[in-house]
Amino acid sequence: MKLVSILLLTFLSVEFILAYRRWHPNWSSSSSSSSESYERRWNRRKHRFLRTTKLNSISTTQRQLIVLVQQLLVPVQHQLLLQHQQLVLPQLHLIFLEETIRKIQIQHHRHLVLVQVCVLVQHQLLVLAQHQLLVLAQHQLLVLAQHQLLVLAQHQLLVLAQHQLLVLAQHQLLVLAQHQLLVLAQNQLLVLPQHQLLVLPQHQLLVLPQLHLIFLKETMRKIQIQHHRHVLLQLQHVLLPIDISSLSMEMQIISSLLLQIWPRAQSMGQMRSVTAMSRTSLNRA
Repeated sequence: MKLVSILLLTFLSVEFILAYRRWHPNWSSSSSSSSESYERRWNRRKHRFLRTTKLNSISTTQRQLIVLVQQLLVPVQHQLLLQHQQLVLPQLHLIFLEETIRKIQIQHHRHLVLVQVCVLVQHQLLVLAQHQLLVLAQHQLLVLAQHQLLVLAQHQLLVLAQHQLLVLAQHQLLVLAQHQLLVLAQNQLLVLPQHQLLVLPQHQLLVLPQLHLIFLKETMRKIQIQHHRHVLLQLQHVLLPIDISSLSMEMQIISSLLLQIWPRAQSMGQMRSVTAMSRTSLNRA
């Protein structure tokens, strides 16, 4: 009996709804008014965005990207750089390239440089032309052109060109070229020929080229440096093994002068116990 009554009530409800829809055809559209109004607002917003950004010369792919990016713009505030087939949104730290169709999240005050990716982030100027990259941002300059890297950031200069490294930071100069190391720091010159040990007292630095070890007296840290790798410490020092026979004439003269100034370095050619020597040198420093 209960089952019959439930079926009867269901049948009457369906008939009532169908009859009401026949007499009121606008009822179905009113139920979805909210979704339609949202769609109208979205289309109006999209057309206004596309109209104000002058997208006549943009490809279909970039149009689709712009529409997708709209979802992230709250509110709609856009600054587009439409050169070199790029779409840049500085507010969100996003950049779109038509070639790779990649989206990269860039954090604040950070530069991400890939093979064909360029970055424009908040008051930063970017120019890309045939694998040449120029970034100017808050007194920070980065140039990448034909395997040459130049970085100027907070009075720190770094140049990498054909396996030559130059670092200028806080009046400290470091040059690395063809396994030759030259450090100039606070009017002190340090040259590391092969199988030689030199100590820079003011910076409390002890270098062991044979084992690629650097000891800092301040922190007593031991850093293992692999072959053909450069490690910049807080004092901006790099350790690499150097063959004195491959040095230029000027470098050989400087090396001989330095060895006369620091005779202790010349006497430390072949060392039996590296641990004992490092402790003794650290105690003397």
